[in-house]
Amino acid sequence: MISASQNFLMNIMPSVLVIFASGVAVAIFSIGMVIEGYVLLIATAVNSLFLPKVTRLNHSGGLKDIENLMIRVGRIQLYVIGLITMVFIAMGAEFIHFWVGDDFKESYVVAALLIAMGIITLPQEIANIHLVATNQVRYRAYGMVMSAVIALIFSAFLSGPFGATGAALSVMIGYLSGNTLFMNIIYAKVLKLDVFRFFRECHVKLAPGLLFVLGLGFIVQYLFPADTLLGFVFKGMGLVLAYAIFMWVFTVDAFEKDLVRSMIPSKRFGKGEV
Repeated sequence: MISASQNFLMNIMPSVLVIFASGVAVAIFSIGMVIEGYVLLIATAVNSLFLPKVTRLNHSGGLKDIENLMIRVGRIQLYVIGLITMVFIAMGAEFIHFWVGDDFKESYVVAALLIAMGIITLPQEIANIHLVATNQVRYRAYGMVMSAVIALIFSAFLSGPFGATGAALSVMIGYLSGNTLFMNIIYAKVLKLDVFRFFRECHVKLAPGLLFVLGLGFIVQYLFPADTLLGFVFKGMGLVLAYAIFMWVFTVDAFEKDLVRSMIPSKRFGKGEV
């Protein structure tokens, strides 16, 4: 559902840019859309697996179980989405330089705005699945319409003077209004979910690690600008490793550590085996 709502907003903006800006702005915005699409694909890849479980929890009356599942899945999503977002904000300008060239350097700002808006809502997809399970998906439609209307209004004013960046900012404002603020009110008032507990367990507890990798990324970029794509890749790998170590030591809980260990193949040698 998040994928549908975001695609709806993204598909509107090129037409708006043609009217209020230029074809160049459409090309710049499209590069940002591609990057945002990859991030969205990663974020939503796992969520569909949880619809049967949320449906079972709903019929069994386990609201607290749904909250716990939302937090567990949300934290895992945020580990990944947060890392991608922070690393891109720190290193994205250089990535755009190596990928499409300096003629599209504005695409870095566009992409950063488009992926940053999902750092709050993408980890909340379990709540949206719960809307489906309880036959209250109409509220999701209301949020999508609100997002689209607000984004269109702002884009009419911002796309002309600011081009693709103005369009991306308009999408972000619309998305955060309808898909974030409005939907979290629905989660709290209609679904009776403790959204404050969710943000406390997910975003607040993961914030130190996310800020750590963001700050480290800016320092690395300032001290070691990459001249080659290989150098850029090594810097990115170093940031990912530093992030993983920080999170494992200071943030990852026992359940998540057991989950990671269960994914690591282990080979036990029996007696007489080499």
